[in-house]
Amino acid sequence: MITELAIPQDLFALTMRLDAPLFQRPYVWNQEDQWAPLWEDIRTLAEAWLDPHAPGPGNARRPAEPHFLGAVVLQDRQTSYQEMRAATIIDGQQRLTTLQLLLHSLAGVLVTHGLDSLAASAARLTRNDDATTARPEDAFKVWPTNRDREAYTAVMLARAPDEVPETLRKTPFAQADAYFRSVMDEWLTRSGKAGREDLDVVADRAAVLLGVVTRGLRLVVIRLGDDDDAQAIFETLNARGTPLTAMDLVKNFLFQKVDPHAPATQEMYGRYWKRFETPFWEQEISAGRVKQARAVAFLGWWLAARTRAVIPARSAFSAFKRYTLASGNEMGVLADLSAAAERYEVLETASHTRHGELDPIAMFNYRVDVLGLDVLKPLVIWLQAPDGGGAPSVPGDQRRRLIAAVESWVVRRALVKEASTGLNRFVVEQLLREVSVDPSRMGERVEALLASQTASVSYWPDDEEVRAALGTERIYRTLARARVRMVLEAIEDRRRGYPDGHRRAEAPIVRGVCTIEHLMPQQWRLNWDDGADEATAAERDHLVHTLGNLTLTTQGLNSSLSNGSWQAKRQALDASTGLLTTRDVLREHPDAWTDDDIRERTAALTEEVLAIWPTPAGHVHRAPRRALSVNNATMKDLLDAGLLAVGDELVGVGNDGRAVRGVMDAAGRMVLDGATYAYPSASAYRVRGTQTNGWTFWRLRSHDGPTLGDLRARLLVS
Repeated sequence: MITELAIPQDLFALTMRLDAPLFQRPYVWNQEDQWAPLWEDIRTLAEAWLDPHAPGPGNARRPAEPHFLGAVVLQDRQTSYQEMRAATIIDGQQRLTTLQLLLHSLAGVLVTHGLDSLAASAARLTRNDDATTARPEDAFKVWPTNRDREAYTAVMLARAPDEVPETLRKTPFAQADAYFRSVMDEWLTRSGKAGREDLDVVADRAAVLLGVVTRGLRLVVIRLGDDDDAQAIFETLNARGTPLTAMDLVKNFLFQKVDPHAPATQEMYGRYWKRFETPFWEQEISAGRVKQARAVAFLGWWLAARTRAVIPARSAFSAFKRYTLASGNEMGVLADLSAAAERYEVLETASHTRHGELDPIAMFNYRVDVLGLDVLKPLVIWLQAPDGGGAPSVPGDQRRRLIAAVESWVVRRALVKEASTGLNRFVVEQLLREVSVDPSRMGERVEALLASQTASVSYWPDDEEVRAALGTERIYRTLARARVRMVLEAIEDRRRGYPDGHRRAEAPIVRGVCTIEHLMPQQWRLNWDDGADEATAAERDHLVHTLGNLTLTTQGLNSSLSNGSWQAKRQALDASTGLLTTRDVLREHPDAWTDDDIRERTAALTEEVLAIWPTPAGHVHRAPRRALSVNNATMKDLLDAGLLAVGDELVGVGNDGRAVRGVMDAAGRMVLDGATYAYPSASAYRVRGTQTNGWTFWRLRSHDGPTLGDLRARLLVS
């Protein structure tokens, strides 16, 4: 058995074929889990290589540290002199296949930009010389398992995605090719010159990209001999043990050069590392879309705070190693990491205590966790020690101003349901860098930065947008319950005098434990039916989930009380809770709780929300208007444009020929047989039991009325 490091250029330069055996699984990698992270690593390496300020003699460019892709295991096969040299892929066929697709896509993109010489360099690593190929499969460097050969061959022989047969365009091979072509083409043409492609810049970037793909990636290649037990090695590599994490690699990197038995080493381990091997740090948490040990997630956050750069999870160890080597002080970096972890553990523990008052940063951290915005953790870590250690060296009023601004920014974005995609790069590359320029003015600088944003990924919603959203949004249905509870907790604390100092209660609300209760029941028809017509009933079905109808209780009501009459429910709430937000409703509405009461309370609570999370005086900015098209227009857009109205009937014909009627509610959704549908095709499927185009199925008011599609056409031309 021979083990060696290899780069794609060396591995695929040989005239030979790497075969995936029949028993291996087909190609299963996908964009979310593998292709996008791989591209992110490649892009990061390429941009580091292009950076004229990278360490090196003078301003000479210096490539970043190669990215490790993992290991592949190959076993040479005996072939005759007339046959091409071949090896069996024992492990790693997914990696090798992806590399071939990546190189093929790169060659295709380079051809489209007229860079034929560079394209030939990439293509050369995907095909064997025609003069040496005795069989069709000999033309390929990697030959997949039987099931995949048709699709793989079609993609690898196609000069462009549209040459792939239509029946094969949904295979992972075709999708990978299309994805890599798209992201590489976008990166190559991002010249930064007012959107115009500069040929010299593209050629320069293309050369760097080719270099990264062919020489900036590394694999460990394990070559087995005839006597090696390939199956035993395969089983060992794929055993059900726990894989090494980034923190395992960091530990090995930091301690591998010291005597593990020396007292100094033991002291260093106890002081700086032992904490990471406690239940708190080993606990698995959800960080973004993946679950990982808290210590592993923290490593990425801490690195982002220190380097002001986004650190992909797959690159955390490599980034740590680069940062440590650049510092020239491994033990100093370890001490900083450990001290930051200690501070964070204290903060995280405090943030999630149920009782008592929290300082601003602890409350901020609690709300960040409720919102699920791990992208803000680097800021939290930076705020605890902006200088990397010791007491924070910034004025307290600036810290409080920064926290208030960022918290308002993210809470308001959550309430208007703006996506958090892309926030990590904004937080790390713009927000953190802004506060680092002048920590003594970081609060006002961040406030100004956020107020200046106009892009959907980073803008700060103004009062009118929040009012519009909360005035009609069914937040009980559309926001996570924990987020709704957090908003109601904040309103309760404000009424109690926390944190403004005007105490009207002995303590703030107990966090994270109260139950959300509907004042008017969700099942209002059981005891609250006042003979409302269909339009009023549809509106009420919507209203019961809006902010004004929601409150908190310290203990949940049983079903009979929760759905009971207002008098019965009022008595039950009066006996079960002392929360001000609930008791105020009971005191002010002794006899009835109506639709208008819900609307008035929604407006009043919205004003409290705006006061809790304010924007700078005079701030006005709303979400950029979405460009409407056939693909994204909704019934809500028709409602907003006045082409539909609340209470309008939508008529369709069922399979039995009978008319079926739905009603539009205030949120632009169709209410049909007590169920609510945001999309017309979903409700049409409910009626027909088969896939149906709801835009042509539903007509306004009668069988002869315009279809929803007709209304949408009017919307798009208006």
